[in-house]
Amino acid sequence: MNKTAISAATNRRIGGSPKEYMATVSQKAGVSDSDIDNLIATHLINLIHLRTANLPGYFRERSEALLVLISNAMGKEAIRCEDTSGEGDAAAFITEPPIWTRIWC
Repeated sequence: MNKTAISAATNRRIGGSPKEYMATVSQKAGVSDSDIDNLIATHLINLIHLRTANLPGYFRERSEALLVLISNAMGKEAIRCEDTSGEGDAAAFITEPPIWTRIWC
């Protein structure tokens, strides 16, 4: 859910949270923060959460936005997982669960 295509050069330059590197990305790209915000918004990302490092809010809102998009594409409600423990928890990024738990919630 948190995968966005970026260039290899950009990937090497960034580090830490988006709150720390967003200004660097726009400066290096030679575009305004507003331009970056508009581009990122097309990925159904709430910029307030990125710029304030609010990972739980980011994951909660982006999950719902993507599920709405999927539901609309399918013409029926997408299944939502109720267990959100660990969302936004940095430890969840260190060790990924087995593939079957990601598929079946």
